Amino acid sequence: MSITACRSGGIPESGGSVTRLGDSRSTDGTARRPGTRPPAAPADDNRRPYPTAPNVSRVSPARPTRHSPSPTTSPTPATVWACGPVQVPLDEDWPVPLVEKLICAFSRPRDQVVVLPWPGSSSSTTAAIEAANDLGRRTNFESDVELGLAAIADLVVTSTPPQQTGAELADQVVLAAARLLRVGGIFVALTHNDSAGGELIDRTGQLVTSAQHADLLYLQHIVAVHAPIHSGRFQVDLNDHDAEELRRARHRAAVRGIPSPHLRIHSDVLVFAQPHDHAARPLAAAQAVIETGVTR
Repeated sequence: MSITACRSGGIPESGGSVTRLGDSRSTDGTARRPGTRPPAAPADDNRRPYPTAPNVSRVSPARPTRHSPSPTTSPTPATVWACGPVQVPLDEDWPVPLVEKLICAFSRPRDQVVVLPWPGSSSSTTAAIEAANDLGRRTNFESDVELGLAAIADLVVTSTPPQQTGAELADQVVLAAARLLRVGGIFVALTHNDSAGGELIDRTGQLVTSAQHADLLYLQHIVAVHAPIHSGRFQVDLNDHDAEELRRARHRAAVRGIPSPHLRIHSDVLVFAQPHDHAARPLAAAQAVIETGVTR
């Protein structure tokens, strides 16, 4: 009988061989030297970026040229943001109080901030740009981002409508952000879940996947609460139309015996960092002829 020695150093009273800490035996019963371990299994290159991802990670299209030294770390913001005593609008893609908070959290005065609109979205970015300017940041508005632009941005911010966050659009926007960011720059995607036809639409996983394909480092997922908290409860002020729609939806759920619908009171703030230095994408052959006059 084999008995393992206790940590206090006491000697076991039973007879037989004694196996001390660090000793072990292999699967075939042969003794192995103390402190040795079996070789680790080879890593699987085909990993899924998140558990429910439909496919494995693709080869990154960002093409980093070289790794940069580790930047100086700064304090990590809290993972839950309360809105304070005033409710943050739920029906705006660029709610100013939330935009101001994320700009203050992830940039400093005089930093270069790029407000990146989502393709096909009709939401105005004017309020977000004005908020950044009021906070002392230098802002750029990129309506049609050229991927060959120099990496000059300290912070790139975008707002993603859940109904328009397909894989192709997400890859396009995130790759544009990756090329706009300097080494150590921050990319922030503001989004929220939605429902259509009784099904939940949550695009956070898709955005994280697109960012990983662009070789961005996933730093943080922040829950930004829109409703103020009073006496331990969320206080949501709805207009008459939304209140009536919620009442009817809850009544239908009660009649059908299904779970009552929830009222959305938060947004998701996804934060990524640019750990690489990216070279500008080379000109296509036709474009090179136009700009340089040289045929190759």
